[in-house]
Amino acid sequence: MKTAKKTIRVFLKTVGIIALGLSAAMLLVAAITLIGASILNLIGVTSAPFNIGAASVTGFAQLLFAIFIGGALVALAAICRKGIRWLIRWV
Repeated sequence: MKTAKKTIRVFLKTVGIIALGLSAAMLLVAAITLIGASILNLIGVTSAPFNIGAASVTGFAQLLFAIFIGGALVALAAICRKGIRWLIRWV
């Protein structure tokens, strides 16, 4: 019975670490992409505004908005990293 519980724990730990790692990576890629797209819009390579409901954000405000949202995404990635650390100590 103890072996089965330990096996289940190790399996859940491994799946959790993989899931949190992939989540953190995707959040970081999304933050980089968002900020990169707003910089390209700012220098005039593209002209796609951020649409938030009925509002359309362009220009320098778009860059500030992207930095704010990117910071939130990086913070979520840091929470995923803390979750990975907790799972590593769990067994």
